Amino acid sequence: MNDLQIEIHKRTMKLISTVMAQSIIGVQPMPDSSIFNVRFSKFKYKFSRGKWYAAVYNYNYYHEVVEWCAEQFGPHPEQPDAWSRWVHKYEDTIHFRDEKDWMWFTLKWSS
Repeated sequence: MNDLQIEIHKRTMKLISTVMAQSIIGVQPMPDSSIFNVRFSKFKYKFSRGKWYAAVYNYNYYHEVVEWCAEQFGPHPEQPDAWSRWVHKYEDTIHFRDEKDWMWFTLKWSS
């Protein structure tokens, strides 16, 4: 066999194995003819994991503010991470993951 025949044989075997696998498991061929190539869709929900919005409030309303935040945004996370919606780090500052939550808080509690 010459080089051209070897190359044709390799491509044919790859194509046959791909078609056989697709017919067995019932999937449509992927654009690059690879059944092992995983395609990820874009996330519907976008946010910056590194950017948090800080809102400063009057410490005299501490209990009311924390209670309101728990009602509006869910309970305060014990171990905040990138998926936490809000984080209360300091006595007079609350950090929000989403700008809309930060804005809502600011409209409610700004003095």
